[in-house]
Amino acid sequence: MQILVIGGFGYIGSQLLESLAAHETYRNLQVVVVDNWSYGRGMAPLQALFESRLPHFRSCCLDFSEPDDAIFRDLVRTSDYIINVASLTQVPSTNLHEKYIIDGVRTLTDLLTAEDSGRLRKVIDISSTSIYGPVRTHMPEVAPPYDERIYPDPAVALHNYAASKLIAEKIWQSERCRSLPFTVFRLSTVFGYAVGMRYNQFINQFLVDAVAGRRTVLPGSPDNVRPFVHIRDTARLMLHLLDHVPETNGEIINIGAARLNPRLGDLFARLAALLRDEFGIKADYAFAADLGQLTLEESYQVDFTKFETLVNFPLRHDFESGARELVTRVQGRS
Repeated sequence: MQILVIGGFGYIGSQLLESLAAHETYRNLQVVVVDNWSYGRGMAPLQALFESRLPHFRSCCLDFSEPDDAIFRDLVRTSDYIINVASLTQVPSTNLHEKYIIDGVRTLTDLLTAEDSGRLRKVIDISSTSIYGPVRTHMPEVAPPYDERIYPDPAVALHNYAASKLIAEKIWQSERCRSLPFTVFRLSTVFGYAVGMRYNQFINQFLVDAVAGRRTVLPGSPDNVRPFVHIRDTARLMLHLLDHVPETNGEIINIGAARLNPRLGDLFARLAALLRDEFGIKADYAFAADLGQLTLEESYQVDFTKFETLVNFPLRHDFESGARELVTRVQGRS
């Protein structure tokens, strides 16, 4: 059996491979990574690492959004599980999202619906809770918390990333994909340590800057409310759904928890206190709105009832445990 991980050398993908390597069953399957090496630096070490940890591992450097790629077409046809975590999430506004999200999902679904190999058991694709960004302004009749029935107009999304995710969701929900065993995650903002680390967003950047003695200017304002989820919980959940909870087939699901959907001012005050009390680090930070800077304010309280009832999967990591591990890693003490 074969697992195809698209974007496997990125932040989420690298943790997924780590979780695969530790999984009693899945680690022994054929694991194939497709990645276009857009991050460049660090790809070769990751490839060597997972060649040593996974007994049947290989990778292909290619652009999966190209519909005529024969290698990718063959990989899709011969895979039992497909997990797509490919997108340039670190750049919210770029036209490349149309290529790596919309065109990529269109190519994947075209291949899956053109020829039924009889092998496919599960497809997982990643959307984002950032699609809720424009709801307060453009859908004021909708009261928070926001559930999966809400679909803002992509034309009013806060950035290309969210707009592209909304369009990709519609592709998955089209009539031609109805028979596919797919689940789409509206994933909360991911944080925490992974071997393919991403430092340049919210919690991760705040912690790394604090360790390095740098000031962090956080986007938005202290009153913004945002959902988060730890990267290890995200990877564990993906593997859990491969052969469990068939009720998630055809579903779009918010992934996160109410306890991880805080007011940002309160969250970073908690993290600053942890840094001070447990590591002796004074965090220097401010919110862009408080400095009078132009800033994109994303604020949304999300409803996770569907996830809790349909999947019933415990999220083990909280902000404090994730922060402790990341700071310890950055300081070279682990």
